[in-house]
Amino acid sequence: MDVHSPAKAESPSKHDPRAANRDRFELELEFVQSLANPYYLHSLAQQNILDQPAFVNYLSYLQYWRHKDYARFIHYPHALHHLELLQQATFRAEIKKDEWREYLNQKQFDHWRTWFAFGSAFHAEIFTHGFQAQPIEANHGGRQQYQRR
Repeated sequence: MDVHSPAKAESPSKHDPRAANRDRFELELEFVQSLANPYYLHSLAQQNILDQPAFVNYLSYLQYWRHKDYARFIHYPHALHHLELLQQATFRAEIKKDEWREYLNQKQFDHWRTWFAFGSAFHAEIFTHGFQAQPIEANHGGRQQYQRR
């Protein structure tokens, strides 16, 4: 018996429920976060994947990511907004159009631009005056430390 054969190898998560749950969590998290990309949504729509009832049910199932216990793992908040929009048949049909993809992409860019620029005094200061840092004289474990001027 060849133990190195990929066909014979079993994933460790097959016998360990905790590992299987972790794998599923990571897979679903990665997929939900991919929904933040308007070009990916457009691609799914162009391939008629968004028209498949099983996929629509899967999108409905993924709504649990909107609960705070799960949402805290999301790095791209637009993913949750797009997941909500994907619950609507009208949106799933419209995102097939190039102009809708571009519209969604522009709205997302505008949000990032204005949120980052005015989201905090620190970000506003960077946009206004640039980031000027000078080294701090103390040596912290061999790492150079910086402070704002």
